[in-house]
Amino acid sequence: MVLGFFKHVYRYFVPRVQDKDEVEISRDGGALLSDSFIAGAVPMYDTTGRIIGYVQNKPPVSEPGIPKNIPPPGPTRIENASKFVIGSTNEIIYTRTPEGHFIPIQNPEEKQGHAQHKPLDTKVKEDFPGAEVHWDGWPDGKFERDFTLDEVNETNDLAIHWAHTVGGGDRKGQRFAEEWMNGKRVTRTCLGILQCDNQDCEITIRPHTKPQSLRTQLLKPCSCGAMLYHLKCDVKSILWTWSKGIHYQNSGYHVHRRPPRKLHLLPQEKRRFEAMVNAHPQVGPLQLIVGVPGIDGPGESVADISDVLLNADRVTKERQKLKRPADTGGDHFIRAFAKFEQERPGFIILSTIGKVTVISVQTPFMQSQMVKDEVLDGPVNGMVSDAAHGWWKERTSLLMVSSTYCPDLFCWVPGVLSFTNGASGEHFMYHFLAVFQAIAHEAEKRHLEVEDRLFAGVRDYALYDKPTQ
Repeated sequence: MVLGFFKHVYRYFVPRVQDKDEVEISRDGGALLSDSFIAGAVPMYDTTGRIIGYVQNKPPVSEPGIPKNIPPPGPTRIENASKFVIGSTNEIIYTRTPEGHFIPIQNPEEKQGHAQHKPLDTKVKEDFPGAEVHWDGWPDGKFERDFTLDEVNETNDLAIHWAHTVGGGDRKGQRFAEEWMNGKRVTRTCLGILQCDNQDCEITIRPHTKPQSLRTQLLKPCSCGAMLYHLKCDVKSILWTWSKGIHYQNSGYHVHRRPPRKLHLLPQEKRRFEAMVNAHPQVGPLQLIVGVPGIDGPGESVADISDVLLNADRVTKERQKLKRPADTGGDHFIRAFAKFEQERPGFIILSTIGKVTVISVQTPFMQSQMVKDEVLDGPVNGMVSDAAHGWWKERTSLLMVSSTYCPDLFCWVPGVLSFTNGASGEHFMYHFLAVFQAIAHEAEKRHLEVEDRLFAGVRDYALYDKPTQ
């Protein structure tokens, strides 16, 4: 992960010359087939092979008619995070079954007892703090629950399949707060679905998350020729990340179809995929999709696990994740680190690996900002140094940044970036040693005399991090 981040920084600041034979592979990786929950559905593709919706050959006859224009809940429908209000006792609310059908309900509370569509069981009493939660990627209904760190990791940070946008909360929240209400808040807002005004058309389209892309999407006609419109939802999920996990609050019910094309593998699906790959390590991605070769022909397929695995590129990526851990430690890391430094000379300006590990990087542009030709107007002289917690997978590791103001860009830019495996005085010492050396090298490059005034705006905080006697 560290080398991956440094590669990203290098590509961001250093111009990249693209090889003429280099071919970009679409993230979607070509055509995807329909979701299993849409019975009898036929996928619709665009010119690039990406799935844009589904159409059914004939509507189901055993289910009631599906309302086409269900108005989204008004502001009086959800008053707060713990109370649900229905404007009229005769008002009919529709809910969606896992098979993609809609059924009317008179009261959302009745959903708890409906056999076809039971809401996600996430309410855990204090008497059972370790109770297992079954995360299906489709959180629906009104609930509030604390998820432990293990549950968060197991569910890929509570990943969801709904088309949604993510918004930040207030700036006061801290990811390592001792109480969830002081944690870092993030809001997920459902975007609903796109469908057309043709009553006989059953195509459902996943809306784009960017406003401009969504507007462009709505300008195009449906595959049946009718006009598309946006069936909004606006159900919100609020997540507070704190020291013991995530506090999750879901505000309401989704009264629309599930959008086509899943994006994430669920925990149980990951385990099934891992078991199949480990049992057949020599079988490639395409064979895994077609079916594991056997005496009687193709056997079990990863496509039976999840529709996400119908994409060969996605199967390749997930397969590499399982094979990579065995090749990322020990000698492999040393070889990879040495190759990384050799291919990018001058990028790593300081490195020490051991009990105290610090790796500092800097591009030529970053070094050019370390020394100013003159004193700038305003409180923008000197450097600002900070360490970001929670940036790396290992929570005790930090991303240390010393930034300086760039008068040409009218903003602060990084001068030196460092990975550290702790926050002791010795870690700070190595980081600021890299900063001082970078200042000296830039001064010498400009034929300036290296004087104390060049370091006046930088303070070594390691002097203030002494162990308690």
